[in-house]
Amino acid sequence: MTGNWNIILVISLGAAVASVLVLNLKSRFYDESDSNPPTLRHVAAYFLAYVLGFLAVETFDRPWSLLAVAAVAAIAFAVTLNGRKPLMTRDYARTAALTFAVFFALWGLHQALLLIGIDLLAKDFVARS
Repeated sequence: MTGNWNIILVISLGAAVASVLVLNLKSRFYDESDSNPPTLRHVAAYFLAYVLGFLAVETFDRPWSLLAVAAVAAIAFAVTLNGRKPLMTRDYARTAALTFAVFFALWGLHQALLLIGIDLLAKDFVARS
């Protein structure tokens, strides 16, 4: 996919719309639709997260690309978790920071497993186990 930004943008937009639709359906199923963020904000957050995620994977080497993807995903998840609250609040910052901290801890666990010789992201991991 290197360099083909038309495909990356189309995939990102499709994935963002699909993600928001699924989250909206889930919240309607559980009768919590009043806590959803505005649809345009929700789609924009996920679209930017997907585009920046593709950019991070294409730009950085593997361990650093995981951290960059975690950072942009944490911001998109903060939009989902905080719903209709204004964007520039401490709640958003706190949620994004805590989500990134969880991703960072999982990345640290992954790195610790690599030190003992277990690579969960290896293509042949399932074949070896």
